[in-house]
Amino acid sequence: FAFQLLVAAAFVWGFYRLNSWWADVLWLFVAAGGASVAAYMKAHLHARRQLLPLFLGLLAGGAVLGFSMLLSLKAMPARLMIVAVTAALMSMLTVSVASAFQTYEASLSHTKRHREYMIANGATLFESLVPTYRRALRAAVVTLLRGSSLTMAGVVPLFMAGMLVGGVPPLPALAVSLLFLVAAFAATVLATVVILACQTKVRA
Repeated sequence: FAFQLLVAAAFVWGFYRLNSWWADVLWLFVAAGGASVAAYMKAHLHARRQLLPLFLGLLAGGAVLGFSMLLSLKAMPARLMIVAVTAALMSMLTVSVASAFQTYEASLSHTKRHREYMIANGATLFESLVPTYRRALRAAVVTLLRGSSLTMAGVVPLFMAGMLVGGVPPLPALAVSLLFLVAAFAATVLATVVILACQTKVRA
């Protein structure tokens, strides 16, 4: 735990000293890379080629999170807060994406004969994979909704309290807190869609 605190402090110190947009972009790539490895391990995947779809999906989702936070907090000197909030929501995004990928892989193995039957009767690869896509997307959203209660009870009120202490009026602070969850939902859907699209391209 002490080591994690030192690493986090080093990151914050580095962003504070650099104070540049390219540092934020670099952090987004690093965060997406670490999150993709975490999702890969959490989903118990075995093919390393699956890391690239995970990375691209989490990069797209992280970009949505970061851009949403930037729009909502642009009137405040809160770039370091954006980094922290995006990192917290990225962890929730990682769990959802891992659940979606795991469901996708399981569904592929369970519906192999059904997909072969559909393709033999004139269906395209995409049409044969639609039920699998639905299961994966449902798994991602359900995992996110289950974790939202924990987020609402922990991370979001913490940053809302920080904004209130910093002098932000209650209604804007509440609006930003709700935006956190909306951005997490949009990022989860986008990340899952990007991952499924990459997987379809690989299979094609």
